[in-house]
Amino acid sequence: MNMKKNIIISTFLIALSLISCSKDNTKDDERMEIPEDLVFNPIWVTGLYEGGDRWLYPWKGEHVMLLSYSKDLDRGIMQTWVGWCDKIYEFYNECTGSTREGGPEFDGCLPIIQYRGTGAAAVAWVGGVGIYMEVEYFDGAYKAVQEGYCWGLNAYEMGRNFWSYYSKLGDEPWCTGFSVYFESAALEAKGIPDKNEETREAYTEYMNTPGARFDNTLGQNIGIGGWSSNSLFAAFCLKLMDTFGDKWTYNVWKQVGARPDAQNDQERQDNFIIASSIAAGYDLCDLFEYWRWTVSDNAKDIIKGYGFPVFNPSAL
Repeated sequence: MNMKKNIIISTFLIALSLISCSKDNTKDDERMEIPEDLVFNPIWVTGLYEGGDRWLYPWKGEHVMLLSYSKDLDRGIMQTWVGWCDKIYEFYNECTGSTREGGPEFDGCLPIIQYRGTGAAAVAWVGGVGIYMEVEYFDGAYKAVQEGYCWGLNAYEMGRNFWSYYSKLGDEPWCTGFSVYFESAALEAKGIPDKNEETREAYTEYMNTPGARFDNTLGQNIGIGGWSSNSLFAAFCLKLMDTFGDKWTYNVWKQVGARPDAQNDQERQDNFIIASSIAAGYDLCDLFEYWRWTVSDNAKDIIKGYGFPVFNPSAL
């Protein structure tokens, strides 16, 4: 038993630097109360929520680590789940050009942690590293893999970690819309089976609603019909992905990141329109005006300077 204790102590950090924002009053000797029948070394996780500090069991992929309450989960199912999460991570990396690496206690992986007391299905660090998934939802995601599909929650919450465009686009609906978009796009692009709602229908609802414009929907963080503003923005992104393919998909967020910081709502709107045009290789001013967005004269001049062919909305 002493040898096992020494291995655990030398392998994993006692304090979790990612999460331990509050003082940890747990005594070292209390932490050593580890069951003797462990199959593999657990990781000591401290947290912000009601679940308290505890040992969790790691299921490590290439980029992502799942941490569960139980060590008795089916290894084949967990391997499939973490493999899908690795693919989702890779899609985010390919699209944004950025990485999200956890600390040494997670071997550099982005952790998805089963936890109680988040107050939501899951909570993720916006622009940071790490996802807490409520116990019942973690179990539900596990059951979904058993049944042969992946919950979109995995991709959605990872979007919180990868969001880094506040200075370019602002807060909502851009931030959550980014996650909703990737919830569909990542699973589709990587061929991961899912049962997500058909977010694309929000686009159709918008286009068929007389008087609907950017200014009175997305610009006010207001949705359309039964769709939220986040789903509506995601639907526009999916339409751009469907229309312009990989060129737009794998470049637009890099172009958003290259735009200057926006000082007002019009500049935020312009940043996305300009980034989309550069990524697609087309002048998309007519398209966004067809969509009843507002394109400033400055944005039109910037896009015109690239010499791109003008995309005709009738080609949709």
